Amino acid sequence: MVKKFYIFIFLIPFSLISSGQENLTLENCRARVIEYNPTLKQQEKLVESAEANIQAKKKDYFPTIDVNGDYTFLQNPIILETSPNPTEGPQNIYGLDAPIIQNVYRGSLVRRSNELAGLQKEYASNSKDNIENFLLLETERAFWNAVYNEELLHLIVNYRVVIDELAAVIRDKVEAEIISRNDLLLVEVRQNEAELFGLVATNQLDVSIMELNRMIGYPLDQKHQFQGNLDEVMVSSLDYSLDAVLNNRPDIAAQNKNVEMQKTNAELVKSQYLPSVYAGIIPSWGVPNTNLGATDPNYNTAFMAGLNIPITRWGKRKQDVGRELLLAEAATYELKELQDEVKLDINSSSYQLAESIRRIELTKESLQIAKENLSIMTDRYLEGLTSILEVLDAQEFWQRAYKDLLDSQVYYKRAFAYYKHSIDQI
Repeated sequence: MVKKFYIFIFLIPFSLISSGQENLTLENCRARVIEYNPTLKQQEKLVESAEANIQAKKKDYFPTIDVNGDYTFLQNPIILETSPNPTEGPQNIYGLDAPIIQNVYRGSLVRRSNELAGLQKEYASNSKDNIENFLLLETERAFWNAVYNEELLHLIVNYRVVIDELAAVIRDKVEAEIISRNDLLLVEVRQNEAELFGLVATNQLDVSIMELNRMIGYPLDQKHQFQGNLDEVMVSSLDYSLDAVLNNRPDIAAQNKNVEMQKTNAELVKSQYLPSVYAGIIPSWGVPNTNLGATDPNYNTAFMAGLNIPITRWGKRKQDVGRELLLAEAATYELKELQDEVKLDINSSSYQLAESIRRIELTKESLQIAKENLSIMTDRYLEGLTSILEVLDAQEFWQRAYKDLLDSQVYYKRAFAYYKHSIDQI
């Protein structure tokens, strides 16, 4: 009995996962969330919409071609007083024309519209990348949270086994009238506490699995066999360029495009107040025609050109352009603030990562001490040299030290994920 008791104290080779469940890795979850997430799908459609807008804006460089038709019946036709006899015009007036109008110059309105459409697509693409990075960050956190809760449940189940083994030893001693029943009662209280802890841990594990399933598109009640190890080789830093992060991180890149969009908007508004020139050809067929007295339809072609020069809008142009420039300036300040926040994110995540590694080192040392203390207290109790309370305290100290180690390990996983996100390597 004593030998078995020691095995459960120092080894935690326990699995709660039944066969037939799907193996789930972190990479599986990352791929699933990108494939499934509705918000990301929505953003992909916005990128496609922006691309369609680019193709539509390019067509503004081409001439417009329309076909127009009309028909009119005159009860009293037009009469031309001609000599020697008046000429009566047609009662049925109808015609078809197909004007072909080409924009020659519109104050760079078309070019600016195309530039804006391109910027809008880049903005939508950067926004999609930003959402994807955030989803990957949240997926990593959810995955490691589920692994942590599974390990925590393993710990509590094994702790319950340790308590049960100790209770069996004490029960033998009570039946042999070596010790009083009071020791057994104290251990039975700890058994109930361990069962309560197990219930709470089971609920936490179920909730964390449901949250992960929601993110990756699985049924909420789907169970998994997690292929993840909290106790892995730790990375204290990654290579990165601060300038590259401050220019290329999706949220900053999107804000950069927003600044460019506001500046282009100002140029677009300005172009609306510049001269415009257009030319066209209008082929037509119908009645009446250049032969005013004729009643038969005839074909004709007109060549035309137009010029529009805005003279004054009473200061409206200055106000409209100024408004857009102010919005561009505001967007520039927002970009500067975002860059400062990213710098802070990188520094704070680096500190958290270093802190998490030190936490693991300290909690591992504490767990080793707790194991040694539990071994000593157990030997002393079996030899009748100490009370059951000291053994129970040693067990509780060991359990708490083990939980502290799990806490520090999952804290490292979260900190590392946040650090990767901050330097745009998630």
